Amino acid sequence: MQTYYSIEATKTTPAWDYLTDAQVKNYLKQEANVTAENTLITALTNAAQSQFEQMTNRALCDGTLSARYYDIESKGTQIDITIPYRCTYSNISISYKYENTTEALVENTDYYVNQNRISINKSAFNYVSTGIEIILTATLTANFVDPNVEPALYKMIADLYNYRGNDVVGESVGRLSNTTKFLLEPFMDVNQMI
Repeated sequence: MQTYYSIEATKTTPAWDYLTDAQVKNYLKQEANVTAENTLITALTNAAQSQFEQMTNRALCDGTLSARYYDIESKGTQIDITIPYRCTYSNISISYKYENTTEALVENTDYYVNQNRISINKSAFNYVSTGIEIILTATLTANFVDPNVEPALYKMIADLYNYRGNDVVGESVGRLSNTTKFLLEPFMDVNQMI
């Protein structure tokens, strides 16, 4: 059965560590001993890594996920939801909230996890058709290793670096170049492109 829902998800990453500032400075041809733009380069690197994760639905770095599913519509005996980001999950905690009541659900009894999909038995709670929220927290372990990610990230950072000023003429500041889009294409999640 198909489940429809809205989702708000937040991934907290203690430290972006897929690319180091030294690697990025080298790519941008910045001298290592010049520190004037270190904060900018760190911010652009973090922004590019975050944008990559959002665009491809793949976790580059470990972190913690908090998600709230609401406006849930589901026929049948279960609610099927997808966890954002393809990676390894641990310490999964799921609860449901209805009106002012929040109750924890029990794994392998109330819900089942299969990779990044969760099936919740409606019998685990008094399912009503409106007003229910599912709350999920989990620890993410990035297991996505592909050497072709680095060129895409470097190009994203270079795009952000090149368009960092306010005086860009004829270009959108947040625009990705066609080369960057081409490099990202193999990593795009089919569901993200529909």
